[in-house]
Amino acid sequence: MLKLEATGNISHYEIVPARAGANSEFLAVVIAANIDPDTKVLINTTTSNGLLTAVKSGEDIKGLRVFVTGNLAFLESHYTDKETGVHKKLQSNRVKLTYAYVERQAPPKQQEVSTEHPPVAVTA
Repeated sequence: MLKLEATGNISHYEIVPARAGANSEFLAVVIAANIDPDTKVLINTTTSNGLLTAVKSGEDIKGLRVFVTGNLAFLESHYTDKETGVHKKLQSNRVKLTYAYVERQAPPKQQEVSTEHPPVAVTA
């Protein structure tokens, strides 16, 4: 089993209602991440942790920076055009994670800018 860890931004999310035989609803998320400078991926996974609670309470999490880790279920980099039958490369690779853990990243710390000038030493 291959594991994947990445940091990215949530580009899409939706609450998926509970189905017959399922315990509860969950949040389906798509996370846009750069694995390296030349490789963009869209990570599809589900979660039922605090992000679901945040969305249910009205928070818009689109664009939120998150850390995700999980088992790699599949990876897509190409597709076949149904009309022409031509094999084409996707703009962003697609990854599906199972047993994923999604964690909200803390926002970057803002440096306080002082408007006061430091004391100046005067020499005679």
